[in-house]
Amino acid sequence: MSCTGLVLALAIQAGAQATTPAKLDSVTIVASRAQAGAAGRTVDVITRDDISRSPAHNLAELLGARLSVDAFTRSPAQADVSIRGTTAEQVLILVDGVRMGDAQSAHYALDLGIPLSSIERIEILRGPGSALYGPNAIGGVINIVTRDGSGGDAANSGAEASVYGGTFGTIGLGATDRGSVGATFLSSDFQYDKSDGHRPDTDYRIFQARLGAGRAVGSGGRLTTAASVGVRDFGAANFYSPYPSGERTGTTTGEAHWTAPVGRWALNADASTRLHTDRFDLVRDDPSIYENRHRSWQTGGDATARTELFGNTSIVIGGSAEHDQLSSARLGGRREWRAAAFMEQAIRLTQRLQLIAGERDDHASTYGDFFSPSLALSAIATSELTLRASVARGFRAPTWTERYYVDPGNIGNPLVQPERFVNGELGATYTPIVASGIGLKWDAAVFTRHARDLIDWVRPANRADLPWQIANVGSATFRGVESTVSAAPVQGMTVALSASGTAFDDGDASGLAGKYALQPVTRQVTASTTISLPWDASMSLNAVHARRAGEVGFTTGSARLAWDVQRVRVFVDGTNLANASWLDASGDIAQGRALFVGFGWHN
Repeated sequence: MSCTGLVLALAIQAGAQATTPAKLDSVTIVASRAQAGAAGRTVDVITRDDISRSPAHNLAELLGARLSVDAFTRSPAQADVSIRGTTAEQVLILVDGVRMGDAQSAHYALDLGIPLSSIERIEILRGPGSALYGPNAIGGVINIVTRDGSGGDAANSGAEASVYGGTFGTIGLGATDRGSVGATFLSSDFQYDKSDGHRPDTDYRIFQARLGAGRAVGSGGRLTTAASVGVRDFGAANFYSPYPSGERTGTTTGEAHWTAPVGRWALNADASTRLHTDRFDLVRDDPSIYENRHRSWQTGGDATARTELFGNTSIVIGGSAEHDQLSSARLGGRREWRAAAFMEQAIRLTQRLQLIAGERDDHASTYGDFFSPSLALSAIATSELTLRASVARGFRAPTWTERYYVDPGNIGNPLVQPERFVNGELGATYTPIVASGIGLKWDAAVFTRHARDLIDWVRPANRADLPWQIANVGSATFRGVESTVSAAPVQGMTVALSASGTAFDDGDASGLAGKYALQPVTRQVTASTTISLPWDASMSLNAVHARRAGEVGFTTGSARLAWDVQRVRVFVDGTNLANASWLDASGDIAQGRALFVGFGWHN
């Protein structure tokens, strides 16, 4: 009998004999389906308070200020998010624990209908998550937890509205309302942003809306549903080719989540569907020259069951399935499916030592079978020091674009193989007891990631006249270190300093120029502070220094100054305050300094 089969048999027996009811958790911990918290893994959480204090006006700006996260933008309308020097295809996006990645291209991973006002928190797992969530979770997992998906408590009720405007002809509007009708909790969020852009043909218009509902069902259970839509219409000058291009994307999603205790079991089931459309015009004012249309549809679901064994072991077992299909003028009609079974155990060996073991078996119609095991260990060395270690195996499947796309400047490869990875990490968290009462925390980690069959668009480094071609560029080894020191609020002030560095050996890719996999951020330093000021004012400051492989480093920062007067908030936001210059994902100069003024209201 396999390990999964043995544990399943034990779990069924324990569940049948037990009388103590299961306990449902209201919080999703992205590092462990067995609800072992972040033990053995590195997790960063962006709270609702962090979001309200941030000068960020979109999800990419919010994520880009976090340690080891690279939001490689083309404009506020589109960004590629990577973690720990990975590509965007090696990071998995979840919404309330449900996969929202795009099978066609990771360029569309953040094409969501998620207004910032609808987000309760964002959990960022830095490091592999394939054993929990399947393909593409190599650099990490970003789980966006919505306010309607987090339980719909009274603290989330009420109406809010906001408006802002500023540099580059930028205007933004937002509104939200949440409350109850009988036993049903309802929520609605809306956000609209437009700008003339920081250079010709980089203008954008972004519309996002989300509706959610939730209510208690049965004895201790809960059912939540949500639907969202996001439409982005933007100039795409030099995004993929040296032309004044234009692009319009649309995303419609539907989700349903059910949780319930059954005896000693905590059961959970999710179902989702995501329809994405894309229209790309090579020359914006004359689509007849070259137009590219895509329509992709992803539908899937998963089910899990969690219970306690022997008083010291938490176990979760489950399965998932997904069907993807594509209709494209350039990629043709495509269809594939994937199914998986997974298991995770969190075993408390002693009062100070916890072991988390997981395994996942994926089967896909295109790339066959893949086995993703993981092992993590957490040890409480002293009352102030906790140590952790983990090792995991994972993979990333090639996208439809990488396999089938062809134009004069880019050539896909239908024979490209999945990427394969082995990851290791050592970390420590130190929380010294300071006599003055200042709450200090130091967290550090070192990690390594070895890749085989790494996928990238490449060409000889000295041949810019040749088209980019998809290839498995061989092996590469990435090594990195992260460190964060933070201080809890003291007299209304918080401070956090972070630094990370990544080095890589590109092995067989020597002499090649790459678009993504061979161009990671190799150095990043961040500093942030929030300060409570007199007259109900507050200030948030963020500074970032970063350097990408093969480029010169840059330093920039952003800030929000806000005044709260009864139900009204007045705020002033500044981005790229240093007016630093660096290259964005299109190879052109990123947006310069910008200032915005806005107002918010809540009842």
